[in-house]
Amino acid sequence: MKTKILLMAGILVVMGLAKLPLTIFELRADEGQNVSGRNQPALAELDPEFVAEMTEAAEDALEAYEAAYNAGTARSTDVCIWSRRLLDGQRALAKTPTETMAALRAHRERMKNLFLKVNALYIEGVKGGEAERFDEIRYYLAEATALVEQATPPEEKGPARVEVNFRGPEGMHVQWDENSQSGRPFDSEPLVCPASHKFRRGRIYRMMFTRLPGFNGIKAHVLLELIGPSAEPVPVVLSTSDAEALAKGSGGTRVIYAPADRSEIQSINGNGNTLKEHIAEAERKGTVLAILYFSRAR
Repeated sequence: MKTKILLMAGILVVMGLAKLPLTIFELRADEGQNVSGRNQPALAELDPEFVAEMTEAAEDALEAYEAAYNAGTARSTDVCIWSRRLLDGQRALAKTPTETMAALRAHRERMKNLFLKVNALYIEGVKGGEAERFDEIRYYLAEATALVEQATPPEEKGPARVEVNFRGPEGMHVQWDENSQSGRPFDSEPLVCPASHKFRRGRIYRMMFTRLPGFNGIKAHVLLELIGPSAEPVPVVLSTSDAEALAKGSGGTRVIYAPADRSEIQSINGNGNTLKEHIAEAERKGTVLAILYFSRAR
């Protein structure tokens, strides 16, 4: 029986009736085809009245699954799937590029927020943070980022890579996830502050800060989200107060932005409860370049 199943699978592959699912590395912007937008073109060909009904149902389902996930009774998978279905419907119904971009950015924001939650569970090694859940949300976040990048006009993109200047404290070591195939977290060669490195804009990098001067043994789990293009290096630094917070077992956030008056790049410190307010404040003052999230590593 096993031999027959394997033979049939081989025949289907040859006939083109069975295809392996695409990975984010295989996704590309073919002529006339959106990155990973495999459902969206099909929906656009359906009766708009039915698509509108599907989209409304997807929005209701997503809201329910998000509430269930936060209550611990649904999987992150469910949120990913229904967020993507909502996006497909919104894109099919969109009448302007502005509406399309709004839908793409909303989906990307949902995937980012879910990534933050799953990553925290993954770090702790608890339920909901299993390797398959972590890799799944990494996929959906990368896909959502690619879709936003594809839809962004060339004049708004800026350089694909941004230089990050790790200013200190002096002597602190910085490492990040560089090669997912290695199977080891934070596998890059360590940078010793002060040091600089160019990273891909639009991504969220998982990092580990170690050897904080004056705080022996304390390590920081860090997420660095690079948002806007910047002609100047984006400064990243852990202050003494940050290290003290880590020593007490807590963490924090920092919104890094370029002021509209083109003065020196600034940052706003905060925590999870006020992060949205700080992002809004930074957007009023200029352009958000990056967001830094840090917590103590056990």
